Amino acid sequence: MYTLREEESPEKVGSTSHVRRKIILLDSSILMYAVKGKKRLPVNIEEALRDVSEGSELAILSSTIKELETLKKRAKGKTRIAADFALEFMKKLKIPVIEVQNEVLEEVLEEKRRGKVRDIHDEILLRMAKKLGAAVATIDFELVKKLRKRDITCYYLSGRNWVTISGYLD
Repeated sequence: MYTLREEESPEKVGSTSHVRRKIILLDSSILMYAVKGKKRLPVNIEEALRDVSEGSELAILSSTIKELETLKKRAKGKTRIAADFALEFMKKLKIPVIEVQNEVLEEVLEEKRRGKVRDIHDEILLRMAKKLGAAVATIDFELVKKLRKRDITCYYLSGRNWVTISGYLD
């Protein structure tokens, strides 16, 4: 599992005290937005992610990588191109990957088998965000609704502006 880097606390500069950096997990939709987004509102996704991550560390779940790899192999047209772009983009930015905990994966897969979960990827993202105390960056409004219900901080890209929704990181 990925370990967060520690930094000196801004309040205690010069001391030996360290704090963990806050995490913002990236949803596949935000990474694919540069290719699949609206033509009327082109967004420099690298700049947008830099803006939202101020003081936090961007990360991506291993399950999100698998989702993008599957889309790259099986999807058609713009979705396939967007998934390929997203995979290359996260490598370029050297976004750290956090392995999904086995217990979370097993729980979600079992709930999927029983028909309690529709979207495996969203459910894994929700549960891992909760466990890590992380926020999520997305453009998927259905995911935003699920995040709000679970009181997980969400950064939603609307047009060219970030909107922070629900909860907070402590």
